[in-house]
Amino acid sequence: MWFARKMLYRSIPDFRAVLPMPGRVLGIDYGSKQIGLALSDLGRTVATPWTMLHRGRWQETAALLLQCLNSENIVGIVLGYPLSLDGTKSAMTQATEQFARNMQKISTLPILLAEERFSSVTAENALLEANMRRAERAEKRDMVAAAVMLQQVLDRGL
Repeated sequence: MWFARKMLYRSIPDFRAVLPMPGRVLGIDYGSKQIGLALSDLGRTVATPWTMLHRGRWQETAALLLQCLNSENIVGIVLGYPLSLDGTKSAMTQATEQFARNMQKISTLPILLAEERFSSVTAENALLEANMRRAERAEKRDMVAAAVMLQQVLDRGL
């Protein structure tokens, strides 16, 4: 696995500058009950929903995340950063910041905090269009939201 300095980024160009090419990026939609994961391809052009993790104690969640990072040779992490519609921080924003700090304790991969307004709504709409039942949508929503958010970052030149 390739290691970079432990850093949080808010700028896509700064984040891109520390990533090797080619290399997969992991998109994370951190939720109150689940964590949705999406993967980019090696060339970082397409994001694909990957899997869901159910949040438990941090040690258990951290072990699962490390397995994911190592199994796919991830070179960077794009973490959805949920700001309120007016751009202010919410309780979920603060929880996501704490999650990012915890991630820095278990991995030296660079992390991009990417604004993710409307990714869950976009994911829900896509799942509705696919005629998925409510239970199926609830099971897949966070990983599809992670893919939506990651794709938005990829489209902006990651």
